[in-house]
Amino acid sequence: MTWAKHARGESRDAVTDAELLVDRMCTILARRAVPGSVITCRFTVRSRRLVLAASTHTDDERPPSTASFERRAVENLADTAARVDADSTDRSGAHVVHVELVKQWPLG
Repeated sequence: MTWAKHARGESRDAVTDAELLVDRMCTILARRAVPGSVITCRFTVRSRRLVLAASTHTDDERPPSTASFERRAVENLADTAARVDADSTDRSGAHVVHVELVKQWPLG
């Protein structure tokens, strides 16, 4: 992942934290994903915030465990865990797990 466009002038620590946050967020989803499913990620920088949103299909309707290393890492790195759930379904009736995180991003 390249953050060069939005990270210009940002500290190396802030960029590293954002990269680690994305890595952990995707690890949570990859472990819950149904084989062959796609993880969809969206990154938005606005109003001095980096909003990271991702989702994938799962066969488990429960939210990701709060006891996992990845979940604890995400909660420590993100300023806000806006959404971590698996209670919705798509048009096909499959469960979808969602993760949405917010990290302060001074250059937004």
